[in-house]
Amino acid sequence: RLYRALRFADRFKFVLDSITEYLFDKAIKISSPSTLSTKRIAAEIDKCFKEKYPLSLLNKYRSSGLLEYFHKSFKNLNRPDFSFSMVRAMTTRLKSKFPEIIENAVFWSLFLSPLPFAEAQTLLNNSGLSHSVVLQVTSTLSNWQTILTKISLANTKLEIYNALKDACPETLALLYLKNKNKEIENKINQYVNQLYSIKPSITGKDLIEAGIEPGPQIRIILDKKIEKKLECPELTRKEELNLARISNI
Repeated sequence: RLYRALRFADRFKFVLDSITEYLFDKAIKISSPSTLSTKRIAAEIDKCFKEKYPLSLLNKYRSSGLLEYFHKSFKNLNRPDFSFSMVRAMTTRLKSKFPEIIENAVFWSLFLSPLPFAEAQTLLNNSGLSHSVVLQVTSTLSNWQTILTKISLANTKLEIYNALKDACPETLALLYLKNKNKEIENKINQYVNQLYSIKPSITGKDLIEAGIEPGPQIRIILDKKIEKKLECPELTRKEELNLARISNI
């Protein structure tokens, strides 16, 4: 009821009356929310993400002390920032290229991103969230920092492509939301708007069937082929195979 009271107060823009506020503060002082399960609190936070202004409500949960009953670290973390207000716009922006993106998974990824991965994973496993949301959030939180490091070091089209090719849409959204560096943002934009849609037409199996011996050279040839494809997206499958044969000479 404590979470619900703040949710309705935030949604309908009213202030708790003095008696309700007194009882609310008393409940917090005696740690009443500690009797709630992770699943129950997660359900309330999940409803928060569906509100029109989730950032406003999140900050009310934090200032009241309710967030720390989901995880103690939220007591000392910085206030949720403006990024939460950008989740819906970011999801809409990416949906044209990645229709499978799950908005709720982006919210949860952003919300849990300050926590160590193992602790975030434990919360997710006990959250009662849908399997698809848990799967995408887990994937995002497991690699977004590594990918951010890779993209910061990437300079060529091939390096940018390789840094981001395994990122799910929710990871791309989190990278946009967490990153404050314009150069990195431009690299992500380049991948999303240009490089993502460029798909090589041949695989390692195709190279072997074309007579190229299996071995480490297959990966080298594929990397060269991808680099060429990124420079010349109009290459046909036949042209790609011919270039692969030339690379193997």
